[in-house]
Amino acid sequence: MKKIYFSFYLFCLAGIATYAQPTIQQNDLPVAGLAFTMGTDATFSTAIPAGGANQNWDMSSLNNLLTDTSGFISAAGTPYATTFNTANLTSYDDDNNSYTYFTSNSNGFFINGLGAPNRNLILNPPQCFIPVPFTYNDQFTSTARNSEDTIYTDSTGTTYQVTNIITIVSHFEADGYGTLTLPNGILNNTLRVKVTETTYDSLYALVGPLQILLNSSVSQKTHFRWFKPGNQAAYVLGIDADSLGINANYSEYLLASVILNTTENSEAELPFLYPVPANDQLYFHGMSSLDKIELRVYTLSGQLVYKSDIKSGSSTGIDVSAFENGVYFLRLKNEEAEYVKKFIVVH
Repeated sequence: MKKIYFSFYLFCLAGIATYAQPTIQQNDLPVAGLAFTMGTDATFSTAIPAGGANQNWDMSSLNNLLTDTSGFISAAGTPYATTFNTANLTSYDDDNNSYTYFTSNSNGFFINGLGAPNRNLILNPPQCFIPVPFTYNDQFTSTARNSEDTIYTDSTGTTYQVTNIITIVSHFEADGYGTLTLPNGILNNTLRVKVTETTYDSLYALVGPLQILLNSSVSQKTHFRWFKPGNQAAYVLGIDADSLGINANYSEYLLASVILNTTENSEAELPFLYPVPANDQLYFHGMSSLDKIELRVYTLSGQLVYKSDIKSGSSTGIDVSAFENGVYFLRLKNEEAEYVKKFIVVH
């Protein structure tokens, strides 16, 4: 999933309102069908505002220099689902034809890794994005790990099996709550979570039965994330900062979100779609029971990209050669029934 940024100017309100402490629950985590649009600015730089109880964070002067829409679908049936077999959600990035896989459960929202045509990056254990339940003054620490093996040849021509191990330790602290003002509205009872992320990067060579450390490094960065409980688009503002969490260097904020109706019919009822993924044409088979069909294709963000009225028949199809790579929802509807099915286009 693409990372996106925005900039802001901080203005502190004089008045302080008192609210109940917000708590992030499992039902505030993303679900399949959630699409969201973020306003971003990669040039963002300012001091991190203070945390604490009953804060007023005024971010109404944020600049939106880049707008981007992304979303989540079920991981099942996507190209790298078997590699990330514990994930239940994924998000497609058409810039590099990759899928980022996630697990959303009663413990929190986790990043399992990235699947792409030339390389898979697997986090095992996965990296936590937000634990649940989580409220003011709560703390939580998680550890994620990526291990990759390769072959290295030195200047003498000797080859070694080399293992690169990256360990990410994330410490979460809910360090503030209060009112958050964004350019598009005021959000009461938001929870701010400070995430201190320490990355240990180690390179080992395997020489016979021995594992020899060749190189190691440690780096740290700090993230501040604001959440508004009450819906699956609870993540409303993110700021990345320096290692000490003093000065920001980029950020992102929520412009809009929608949960698409992605309820799918059983395979026995639904016309068969092929090929998977589609390239130039998407075909349907087994539509003889449908007549005067209204056909619509939507993107993850809910944008209508194709519409047609078709007649019943044993098979038919649509031209998807001009579609961008990504995940779409096909809706077939007549007076008696409505059929919804997701499909993927990869050129």
